[in-house]
Amino acid sequence: MKAPRIMLAAGRSGSGKTMITCGLLRALQQMGKQPAAFKCGPDYIDPMFHEQVIGAPSCNLDPFFTEEETTQYLFCKHAAGHDISVLEGVMGYYDGLGGISTKGSAYDLAGMTKTPVLLVVDAKGMSVSALAFIKGYLQYKEDSRIAGVIFNRMSEMLYREIAPMAEKELGISCVGFVPELKECHLESRHLGLVMPDEVENLQEQVNLLAETLQKTLDFEKILAIAEGAEELSGKMPEVLRKVTESEAAAKVRAAKPILAVAKDEAFCFFYRDNLELLASLGAKIEYFSPLSDAEPPKNTDGFLFCGGYPELHAEELSENQTMRTKIRDNIRQGMPVLAECGGYMYLSESMEDMDGNVYPMVQAVPGNVYRTLSAAGGFIRMYPLQKEKGFLLQDDFCDDLTDDLDLVFLCNPNNPTGLTIPQELLLKILDNCRERNIYLVLDECFIEFLPEPEKVTMQGKLDEYPNLLILRAFTKIYAMPGLRLGYLLCSDEDLLDRISRSMQSWNVSIPAQMAGLAALNEDAYVKEARELIGKERAWMKAELEKAGLTVWDSCANYLFFEGPKGLAARLEKGGILIRDCSNYPGLADGYYRAAVRTHEENQILTEAVSQILQWF
Repeated sequence: MKAPRIMLAAGRSGSGKTMITCGLLRALQQMGKQPAAFKCGPDYIDPMFHEQVIGAPSCNLDPFFTEEETTQYLFCKHAAGHDISVLEGVMGYYDGLGGISTKGSAYDLAGMTKTPVLLVVDAKGMSVSALAFIKGYLQYKEDSRIAGVIFNRMSEMLYREIAPMAEKELGISCVGFVPELKECHLESRHLGLVMPDEVENLQEQVNLLAETLQKTLDFEKILAIAEGAEELSGKMPEVLRKVTESEAAAKVRAAKPILAVAKDEAFCFFYRDNLELLASLGAKIEYFSPLSDAEPPKNTDGFLFCGGYPELHAEELSENQTMRTKIRDNIRQGMPVLAECGGYMYLSESMEDMDGNVYPMVQAVPGNVYRTLSAAGGFIRMYPLQKEKGFLLQDDFCDDLTDDLDLVFLCNPNNPTGLTIPQELLLKILDNCRERNIYLVLDECFIEFLPEPEKVTMQGKLDEYPNLLILRAFTKIYAMPGLRLGYLLCSDEDLLDRISRSMQSWNVSIPAQMAGLAALNEDAYVKEARELIGKERAWMKAELEKAGLTVWDSCANYLFFEGPKGLAARLEKGGILIRDCSNYPGLADGYYRAAVRTHEENQILTEAVSQILQWF
């Protein structure tokens, strides 16, 4: 089967894949094409955005669950009749199962479907370095299948300089760029992106992006790459044929069972192909809404409750008591039911919503659903740092270390102040914690910016205090936050083992691991960076104080200061971003944190602040 196709992949999540995919789909439609949309793996929200754009279902392709023959069959099934197929990758291109494998990755899917890949490079803050980034992805696997590059968040001027260099030095086709569009932005929550219906003016955003892409992308190149994709057989795999032609399937077709599938704003995470397979076997799919319908479909033979966001709709689900009662009675009378994730939560006795309110649910299965901390019967106690005391941790902190505590978190240096905790006080806290069997988690992620970090760190106390856990990071001192690479130190090996077993197995990407190993050899860089930031921090503090601001003595790569309300918003209008700290517990409007950067950038910031303050 001839099926023109491309995949959009990236180095990491948050690089702009989903927005660019949506913009590309809309642009193709506007050009008179009929695109088909696909998503790699168990990501249910991105396909909803695709569907909003093209007005037709988007399909998941999951190389973890299906082998190559089945994956190709499913792709061809949904690609048939379309001019071009656009596949969206997941996470970083090579990131797969366990964080140490490419199994189930976008790269894995590209190989199974023999799809050429357009690598989306988030070029914000990069120029020539973007070429090194691309080269790494091209060379990491000989069969990378990367056929082109899209530079995201890059200006036209820079693209005209960088693109020829990339094509000449790397032999890669540059198919365009995407300028930074502040009007186009997708928010995230704890499980991923917000739902499409929650995005204000989504269609307007997509139309704006599509209009931009038609000007900044080379669609002739993109379509040529898509047309060059290898042909696929698309034949039904033997394993699927045996299922559909089995004796059990014949019995299902004869019975024509009615399967009630929960589908609404609360329950919307499912694989389209699973439901289509059930329908092909003879099941009649009846969708219903536990949120708004009065009762399940009539003559139901079984229930299917998929995942979603029921915790966002707990009150409405609970108030629909008639629906809850009907479902509970049917299940107790023996009706078959399959529930996963959010669906299983709905069938429980009660559920806690995002505001901490608990509501009765279906009560068909034992157990109550709480957010993680509440589920353990936990609570959080805050210790507010006070301006009157210089935002410094005080000795009375030890008085708060009571026997009912299990875990204490401290930052050294503090975020956002950049202030350190005196070692004498830290040792006193450690002694108190050990005496009361309290674990102390000490965040030292910014400690490398201190002139002599070895004199401040508590690493030398790990053997003496098995209750001490130290968090460190490569991402701060080595300026690579997007890679999210850190580590935990503790002398309690049993505790470390338990922590390791409770973590996601894919928590660290392969590029992050490689970057970390390379960073370990950069002693000279660390020393140089520490000295430069120390010098610039002192200069920047003096300049901000000259302008009339109150600035605290930070030891990190940022400064914490107090100024007039609205300062951050005024700076943003001029293209300068600082951190508004008003949402920190205990702080209010007028507190800010600014990064210490190059002298030229620091000068731009301090001059802008001085000019703005003249108006206050």
